[in-house]
Amino acid sequence: MIEYIYNIEQKGVGEMKSNKNITKVLKISMDISFWLILAVILLLSIEPYKRPNEVDSILVFRTILRFVLGGAILYTLYSLKKIILTIEDKKPFDYKNVKRFNNIAKSIFLFGLIESISKLSLSKGFLLIGMPNFNIHADILIYIILGCLALVLGEVFKLAIEIKDENDLTI
Repeated sequence: MIEYIYNIEQKGVGEMKSNKNITKVLKISMDISFWLILAVILLLSIEPYKRPNEVDSILVFRTILRFVLGGAILYTLYSLKKIILTIEDKKPFDYKNVKRFNNIAKSIFLFGLIESISKLSLSKGFLLIGMPNFNIHADILIYIILGCLALVLGEVFKLAIEIKDENDLTI
């Protein structure tokens, strides 16, 4: 019996180490992604302006879209890292995480909107709606689904917080 309990305890310790390794890998990958994406956004935004004869309104519009999209991506990575840190601290059920998930959902919807705007005139790929000079591509559905998933996760966390608070009052 004592040996059985010892084996269970050892298994639990191994799982905790595994979880710490996963959060460590996730944090490192978020940091690398953050700085890499920031560098790419800056390089892609500066490069077209090195040729002064080609600066026009479409180039400026695309640069603005690139900065908005890049900012949304960086904010999403930052929010995910904050969520990972709360998981690491074993306090994930916090109203700040609910807000983070809701903001991540807004960012994902923004990704889809920008993607759709940038592809309005393209007629390549799988189209949901295809008309002359106006096309809506099917990949917008991915952004809608992922945004909804983030909203659902936010609501699940909110419900878990309410249940936890109710449980704390009961005890």
